[in-house]
Amino acid sequence: MSLSKHDFLNSIVPDDGTKHIWHGYPDECFAFTSFVDSLVALILYGAWSIQPPITVVRKAIIIDFISDRQHQAESSIAHGWNGTWEFPMGVANTVHSRVETNAQNARIGRHLSVVASAMTHEDFFRAAGERLLDIHSCRQPSCDICAKRATRGLADLFQILASGTRESEVHLFAKWLPQQDLIEPLRADGISIVVHSLTEVPTDDLRANQYYHVWDGTEHQAHEFRIAIWAPEWKKRLLTER
Repeated sequence: MSLSKHDFLNSIVPDDGTKHIWHGYPDECFAFTSFVDSLVALILYGAWSIQPPITVVRKAIIIDFISDRQHQAESSIAHGWNGTWEFPMGVANTVHSRVETNAQNARIGRHLSVVASAMTHEDFFRAAGERLLDIHSCRQPSCDICAKRATRGLADLFQILASGTRESEVHLFAKWLPQQDLIEPLRADGISIVVHSLTEVPTDDLRANQYYHVWDGTEHQAHEFRIAIWAPEWKKRLLTER
C-alpha cells in the first residue's frame, strides 16, 4: 500500500467489539515533525528553513491554524482535544473538523496545535498532555465525556504548556494578538507570550499540516495496521515466507 493513501481498511481481523484505539499515518507524522523543526528554526534564526527531522531544541509552541480573534482560540479549547503517540516530540491538538473517510478512517483538521519540541511524547503526556487530552477522538458537538472534564481556558493552556516544558516563554503563531486579559495572568506566573504572525509561515506548509488522518480499530486490527502501514517491508516479508 502506498504511504500517500490514508484510507487503510482492515481486511483480515473482524471488529470484535472490544475497545478501539487509533493511530496516525507515518508520512503525516514525519511531515509535521519537519514542520515543527522549521518553526524552531524560525524562532531561533528569524527565517523559515528546512531542518533535519529531529528537533533538538526545547521550545513551547502553540500554532493557531484557524482563529482570527483571541476569543475563537478560547472557544476551541473547551471541546475535542486529541493527540497521538507516533510523534518524536510532544503534540496535542484541538479539533476544528472531522470528516469520516470510511469505516476506519477520518480526516481531522487542527485548530490549535500545542507542541513541546525536544521533549518525548511520553514525557510531554505526563507533564502536560494528560491535563489536555480527551481519552477519545471526539465526534459529537455535545459530548458527556468532554463535559465532565475540568474547564480549561486559554490562559490555562499557556500555563500547562509552560509548566510542563519548564519554559518561561510560549511562542504563539497566530493571526491574532494576545489581549491584556490573557497576558497579565501569565505575566503574574512568570510566563511571557512571544508572538509570531502566521504570515511568517509559508502558506503551503500551513495548509499541508493543518490536516491529518487517523485510523481507528480494535487492538487486534491495529496489529495489522502497524505491520501494513508502519512496517510494510515486514508485511512483504511475511507474505513472501507464506
